This record gives sequence, structure tokens and C-alpha cells, in this order.
Amino acid sequence: MNYRALFAALHKRPGMYGLDGSFAQFCIFLNGCDAATSWSLLAGFNEWLLVRYDEETSFGWTALIACLAFPERRRFDHGTGAWLDRSPLDLRNASDNARAVNTLFHFLDEFLELRERPQGLTKIFREYVVWLDGYRARSDRGDIPLSEGEENS
Repeated sequence: MNYRALFAALHKRPGMYGLDGSFAQFCIFLNGCDAATSWSLLAGFNEWLLVRYDEETSFGWTALIACLAFPERRRFDHGTGAWLDRSPLDLRNASDNARAVNTLFHFLDEFLELRERPQGLTKIFREYVVWLDGYRARSDRGDIPLSEGEENS
């Protein structure tokens, strides 16, 4: 199945697929497609997004997409588990929803294009491992700002 074509059509005309065009419903649909492929369709998506987010976190891809869509809302206290500003997942109006949806389909298409290339998934995970090693080295040196309330040791 050509998922890139399916998702482009879904983005353009969500009503044809029984969706209302909300970020939440698109995410549910994508999770369903992933489940239908035994969780292989989006394998590597979270890791690929983490490299773009450039912060080690346990967020899933839906939260990472929202964070990438709203970088101005990025302040999260990992110690308390609370957003310091409005959560990126707090989509209060149509403009917020459209921004999150457009970010989702932009990154999803870019990811799927990379996956289609020879050794695409291997390259995605290799990029992630290189990023993670570098991120942890920067963190160990104290080059990465800590969350609110934390101190460099």
C-alpha cells in the first residue's frame, strides 16, 4: 500500500475517511494504520522526531509533533511532569489545530520518504543513535540546560 498517497489524500479530504480534521482524529487514524501493519509503519518515527526535537524525552510521537508545531510552548519541567506554559497539545482553536495537523503531515511525509529509500530505516536509527550519543555527551558536560528546578551536578 502507498501510505504516502493515502496520507496525502487523508490530509486533503479527512471527511472522505470519516474524520473531522482534528489533530486527535488524525493521530488515532495513523495509530490504526500502524497497528494494521503490526506496528511497522511508524517504526522509527518517534526516534526520527526526537532528533528534530533535539531533547531527550519520553514523549510519544503525538506529543513530539505538537512540540515541533509549537516551539514557543516547549518549556516542560521533567522533574514535576508539568508544562511551564500552555501545553503544545492544548489545541484551543481551529488555528492551533491546523498548525498541529500541517506539522504532522509535513513530518510524516518526510519520514515516510526517508523510510522508502534503500536502508532507510537503518539510516533513521543510525542517525538517532549518533544524536543520542552526542546529546548525552553534551548533557554530561553540562552544555544542555536543565529543566526548571534542576541543577548541574
